[in-house]
Amino acid sequence: MKKHITLGFALALLLGTALSAQPHGGRMFKRIPGGKDPLVDQLKLSESQKAAWQKVRDDVDAKVEPMIEEHRSLHMEIREELESGNPNPTELGQQMIAGHALRKQIRAALKEADGRFVELLDADQRKDFEELRNARRTLRFGPDVPEIEL
Repeated sequence: MKKHITLGFALALLLGTALSAQPHGGRMFKRIPGGKDPLVDQLKLSESQKAAWQKVRDDVDAKVEPMIEEHRSLHMEIREELESGNPNPTELGQQMIAGHALRKQIRAALKEADGRFVELLDADQRKDFEELRNARRTLRFGPDVPEIEL
């Protein structure tokens, strides 16, 4: 019974891992095909802000892409272990913990990049950015959902 619960838990986490590890086309920050960045247009960034934002994006991509690749590799190891016929719960647990640590590192890097981006904005742009962020949050989670730190 314990073994089934452990395997069920591992499978649930594996599914979450698989969904969170989907490729981003080599870039963490999504762009519209053709190279357009919606934030640049919506916030009316100046040329110097565009250049600084590009640097932030390039920096975070360089930092996060190796972590994403490591996470994908770990995900494949977990899948292979689960499909092996006799998965080792201890090994699976260690792999899940390692995957969780990688996700935390990725989130921290993205949060840092977000902060660096906000620092580039003037007061009006920051206000507009917060409105865009809140609108996206409302569309994604619905109104009246408190913000939580993951």
